[in-house]
Amino acid sequence: MKYINNWCLAVAALSAVLLTAIPAQADIYSCERYNDDASGFRSFAAYESWHPKTIILKSKEAEQKGSQLVFTETLIMGGTSGGAKVLRITKLLPNGKAIAGLGHVGGYMDSGKARYKCKNLTDKYWDSENNRPRNLKK
Repeated sequence: MKYINNWCLAVAALSAVLLTAIPAQADIYSCERYNDDASGFRSFAAYESWHPKTIILKSKEAEQKGSQLVFTETLIMGGTSGGAKVLRITKLLPNGKAIAGLGHVGGYMDSGKARYKCKNLTDKYWDSENNRPRNLKK
């Protein structure tokens, strides 16, 4: 009986190791900003520091809400630990467009949103037939 328990424990441990070694497939999106609303920022450069021209979104970092993928990120104003925390929410819509905006911060004017056009790069970088990354050095 002792050997059966040890064998079951070994099989369970090996299964856990093998399952975590298999990479989870996630869609990867490259998004280019096409519409700017810099209202609420002192300059366009300030706007771009919060909403860069190109962003990369990974579906495994998102929460599914209806037909949208919602990406939530906590940022620090001023880049220091003493700065106010700001929530950046990016919603990826089924039509391949994304809308990014910042949460309200007390004492600051609400800011405009950035709009992006996104392409799913998963097929380019991921071989879904073999469930592994593509070899791009061909």
